Order: sequence, then C-alpha cells, then structure tokens
Amino acid sequence: AFSGVRLLPLKPVSTNLTQTFYSILGFTAFFATSVLLDSPDRLLSFRNGVLTVGLINFLAAIIQLGESYLGLPPILSFVRNADYAMFSNYEVGGLMRIQGTFPEASGFSSFTLPLFAFTFSLFRKNILSSISGSLSLGIFVLLLLSTSTTTYFSLGVYILCSCSVFILEVLSKGTQIILGKIAVIIWFV
Repeated sequence: AFSGVRLLPLKPVSTNLTQTFYSILGFTAFFATSVLLDSPDRLLSFRNGVLTVGLINFLAAIIQLGESYLGLPPILSFVRNADYAMFSNYEVGGLMRIQGTFPEASGFSSFTLPLFAFTFSLFRKNILSSISGSLSLGIFVLLLLSTSTTTYFSLGVYILCSCSVFILEVLSKGTQIILGKIAVIIWFV
C-alpha cells in the first residue's frame, strides 16, 4: 500500500463545482442584502439585529468561560450537537481558549471580529453609544482573551485599516482631531 504523496493528472473534481457554487451564493447574498437594506427602517432593523447577535455571541462566550472556570454545567452542549470534533477545555498560557458556540477558537474569532468592527463603528459615530460602546469593549476583551492567532492578526489588520481611514479623513477634510471617549479606552487598554 502506498502511503506517500501521489501526483495525479489535473482533472475536474466535485470541489471545483462546490467552490463555484459557494462563490455564486456569496455574491447573490451580498446583492440581496444590499437590495433589502435600501431604506432607513430596514437599516435600523439590521443594526438592531446585528447588535442582538453580538450580545448573544458575547453571552455565549461568557457562559463558556463560566463552564470552564466556575464549574458550571455544560449549558451550551445543546448548541454543540454536530458530529465535528470539539476542541473544548483547552488552555494556552493559563488562559482558557474562548470558542463560545463554535468548535474552535478561530471559528469564534472569525465570527466575532466583524461584530466588533460593526459595534465599534457604531460607537465611533455616536450611534447608541452606550450600548454599542459597552458591547464593543466587551467583545474586544473577549477577542484578546481568546488566544487565537486568527484574532490577533485580524485585529492588527483592522486597527491598521481603521487608523489609516481616520488619518485620511482628517487630512482630506482638515478637521480637528477629537478622540474623546476613544482616547480614554486606548489609555485603559
């Protein structure tokens, strides 16, 4: 029996069709969403929906930490019912890896980082600032504690892009820089 790597001639396989199908569905979902969010009322509903998802995701991560550190019963086990491997109850440097309702910390971070970006953007624009700011800060702390390299790399890219956009806005509009609440948060971090 051969157990090494084999070179095979290039030919069509089912994954070619699958990836093409996923791509088409992704573009369709993007365009459908942009059409559905064409009115202010729908945008408000979308904003509230994303804030709700962010809160649920935040609470799930807190519950998972409670299960690990406080010995709570496995409350989230009903969510984790698939046949995939769960990488739960493992630590890095003494910190429990945060995965929330996901099978792995990188899944948690790739889902949670856009929620952080959304809530932080709302906070920066002073939209529901007490809710969006609190949720953004809580999500940010969980992302830092998740010990996921996906999180750290993505946060670095996000912060770099956000700072670049901020600097470009200041340079192009010639506005005065007023950091306010953001300066206080940066100081605490």
